[in-house]
Amino acid sequence: MKKHVWAEKLTETTHRKRFSILLVILAVGFGGCASPQGRKDLSSSDRLEKERILGDRWASGIGGLLLQREDPVLVEKMAAMAGKLGVLNPPRITLLSSLPAQQRTPIFVLPGYRWYFSSGALRSLRYENELAAALAAAQALSERMSVRSEELIAEMAEQGTTSPRVTLPKFTDSEWRSVNLRMVDLLYKAGYDPRGVPRFWQRTKSEWSGMSPDWSIILQEEAIAQISRKVPLMNPVVRSTEFGEIEKRLKKL
Repeated sequence: MKKHVWAEKLTETTHRKRFSILLVILAVGFGGCASPQGRKDLSSSDRLEKERILGDRWASGIGGLLLQREDPVLVEKMAAMAGKLGVLNPPRITLLSSLPAQQRTPIFVLPGYRWYFSSGALRSLRYENELAAALAAAQALSERMSVRSEELIAEMAEQGTTSPRVTLPKFTDSEWRSVNLRMVDLLYKAGYDPRGVPRFWQRTKSEWSGMSPDWSIILQEEAIAQISRKVPLMNPVVRSTEFGEIEKRLKKL
């Protein structure tokens, strides 16, 4: 009798284990289908094309808010510098004479590697590694914007619209702090003196509207701390001979 009861318990336990395993398999299977990883991923070129279309529509919507400044030679040289930072997708750079009242940062980006720079911020820079820091900021923001683009495209599909809301993009303080650390890494890998990052924040602090004066100091200190964790570069670029022409054009902005 005892043996029979034990056998029943064993059978019951075995069934429970099998049922639990089955639930796990189903959960993983359906979870994979429902998650982004379970969907068929777009190729890099297809994703970039979607982001560019989104960026074009967004730029068209906010075009009336922006006052642009033309300097195609400077734009071309800045794009070439971005390439040195490892930016694989050629950015579309726009120089702005002034920023809209609601825009609190001297740099912002739209999907599809559309980069916007305040002329006032660029004019304040003195060395090549500081300009490299500005470009690194745009690259780091574009990396974050790429994630936002996927969410925004899905949201627009649900709403049945083809254009995003006509607003300027905003990033949180936490996101900017992450961008700050990414800027240091980008300069370091490209051979630029990463001390250009804290100097960039110092020189452009007047271009940040609606933010505490301590904000620039916080970013400078965190960038310096990040630099201190790295092995010093041998002969890092601070100012190359090629920067002379760029500097002349920056001063004229």
